[in-house]
Amino acid sequence: MKNVNGYELLSVIIPIRVSSDREYVLSNLKRQLAEIHGAKLINFLIIDSGSNKRYSTILKNICKSYNVKYLFHDTRGEIFSVGAARDFGAQYALSDIIMFMDVDLVWDVDFYEKIVSEIKLRKMTVYINSFFIVPCFYLSENGSNEFLEIDRKLAFYQVRRWHEYQTFGKIDAYTPSTSVMVVNRDHYLSLGGHRKEFYGHGCEDFELIHRLAVNFPKYSRPNNYYLNNGNYESIEYEGFRALFGLYGEIAMRSSLFLIHIWHTRPNKGGYHGSMQRNKKLLTNLMVKYDQDKIGPSPLADLNLNKKTLILGVKGDRSWLSIRQILPYLGEVEYRSEFTFNSNEEFENFLIGNNIVKLFFWNPYGNETRLQLYKWAKNSNFPFMVFERGALPDAWFIDETGFNADSTKYDCQNWQHIQGDVLDETSFYIDNLIECGHTLEENGARVGKDLLRENLDKLYRVGNKKVLFIPFQRPSDTVIKYFSGDIGGYEQFCELVTNVQRKLDPNEWVVLAKKHPLETQRPIVGSDVIFVGDDTHIYDLLSLADKTLLMNSGVGVLAMLFKTPLCYVSDCFYGIEGVNKKASNLDEVMTFINEPQSVDWEKALQFIAYLKNDFYSFANTSTYIRKEEDGSLRSITEKLIFTEIKQLSSRTLFFQYDDAEVPWNSKAYGEFLPSVIRTRKNKNTKNFIRTSDNNSPTPSLSTNKIIIDNSLKSRSFKERLERKSLKLIREPITFFKDAIR
Repeated sequence: MKNVNGYELLSVIIPIRVSSDREYVLSNLKRQLAEIHGAKLINFLIIDSGSNKRYSTILKNICKSYNVKYLFHDTRGEIFSVGAARDFGAQYALSDIIMFMDVDLVWDVDFYEKIVSEIKLRKMTVYINSFFIVPCFYLSENGSNEFLEIDRKLAFYQVRRWHEYQTFGKIDAYTPSTSVMVVNRDHYLSLGGHRKEFYGHGCEDFELIHRLAVNFPKYSRPNNYYLNNGNYESIEYEGFRALFGLYGEIAMRSSLFLIHIWHTRPNKGGYHGSMQRNKKLLTNLMVKYDQDKIGPSPLADLNLNKKTLILGVKGDRSWLSIRQILPYLGEVEYRSEFTFNSNEEFENFLIGNNIVKLFFWNPYGNETRLQLYKWAKNSNFPFMVFERGALPDAWFIDETGFNADSTKYDCQNWQHIQGDVLDETSFYIDNLIECGHTLEENGARVGKDLLRENLDKLYRVGNKKVLFIPFQRPSDTVIKYFSGDIGGYEQFCELVTNVQRKLDPNEWVVLAKKHPLETQRPIVGSDVIFVGDDTHIYDLLSLADKTLLMNSGVGVLAMLFKTPLCYVSDCFYGIEGVNKKASNLDEVMTFINEPQSVDWEKALQFIAYLKNDFYSFANTSTYIRKEEDGSLRSITEKLIFTEIKQLSSRTLFFQYDDAEVPWNSKAYGEFLPSVIRTRKNKNTKNFIRTSDNNSPTPSLSTNKIIIDNSLKSRSFKERLERKSLKLIREPITFFKDAIR
């Protein structure tokens, strides 16, 4: 079983640093490599982290003689960091799954065969958040000597018997939670690997396992979770080690475990002397990650051998929200666009730093960024644009442009799509409409008939034809830069007013909806009816006979409902036979007054292309922030991708294992009585599902609203406007409410 690039399923990464007081690791390495002959679906990477030249030469020769890959991690003169060495190996590994192995450990004869079986059983190439740990027995000097004298297969049975019978003097420690973890490489790189804040020996593995467990919440968290209880023999379910151990105990049930052979310890100091500092750091970092879910920056896939410049600030939440994308950009450099005073200075920076690609999040976000984007387009310098798509949970990566200035939407990209793909797309559209999932927050769906009935009670719309106007944000990029012949937002508002005045009020009603993030309604004629802010966009599109807009993404949603659409600005979804472009009032009125139809096959082809070939999809977590000027802004907090397109020659698919182990399951092993007692204790507040707040797979987009949307928070002008309209349309109700 090889991955799509032709590489083995599993890469085993063995970090090592040889020094005069640790020469014994050379014989350990030879012993390990001698035992891997015939291991299937596996390759081994030896990471030499900072050994001196003499020992590096010896290591190279050992690796050559056993035909395994040797990589030098240049850390000479630095305190050895096993976490950094493992990360370095992960960045150069070519397999879908990686495993960390210590050079001091001994494995059973069929160990790797069982590891591969466990990977396949868990479908770890599919469920990327899945991981497991391999437990380890640390033998005493006496136990090690006896172990090495016995036949290997029998020796492993003997160790398990020593453990079960508590045989004195044979085992120094049993550790179900070790640094030997098996994890999906893509997932590992996106999480950022080990934290650089740790140095020397101790705790960096626990912090990493904490993040892995948060994203793979199989078990309930124990009491006093942050307690660093070093006793793995306890049957009380408390402290993080108890939880982490469960990720190893499941491997133990498959007889997957390792043996650590006793050896003399080097002098404490340097590498081992940092333990106390690291313990204090561990708790702080675990608490912080639980609070903000911001881990270290993602690790680059160094096999790509390229360097990308991101126009932005490193550590900014927006970039960390796309951490699953960042490893595929290779080595990443961050620079604010405001760093550069001219295109020439920008070009010199790219050349001097060996940058081969640019990455923009909305290149039209500000004038400075726009100028650099235009330079890249005009100079044919490779770039990628990342932004939100027009379908729910959709995002796009575009190497040709942004929105209307991109060639990705041209008909030659999708007009060939036929057959079953269109049937599948029709099914996708039906499901999307049925579930009511949208880009922005909407109220509950009521259906077009009930919506008309409710509007008739308020505005006497009767059976009039409906012209629907979905307004955009005046500050939107596409409004500012892609308005086209219509001129701008104010001119569009004027157009809407004039359209309403020209329509026969006995035949037509104009319904409008302001953008969900706008606090003020657009200024248009008083006879334009603004529906409630929570009115579902799908109900409006279903009710509408025709729709008029500038260049909103609602234009794509209109295709789903076969609603005839007229757009008056530059957009990416203009398709002859599906919608129509108008440049002035007369052309809009012609569109409204003449019969219109939607070429359903073309609409299906276009949606099929967006869904299957162009758009990436991610469960999106956002929150709404109120700015100093009172305006609202939607902030992307986290994206959990299910599909990523345009990053490689193939679509990257991601699934997540979010099945939880029941609290009364025997998977809790010796902790089960403690778990049951705690579960029944209603006063226990610390016993929580790790998924309660940390589930990696939210079913729908999550929006945290942190502003007051009550009537009292509306401006005086808006309240006056609403009361005036109520007086005109419902005078009896107005006076009844006024005297209450």
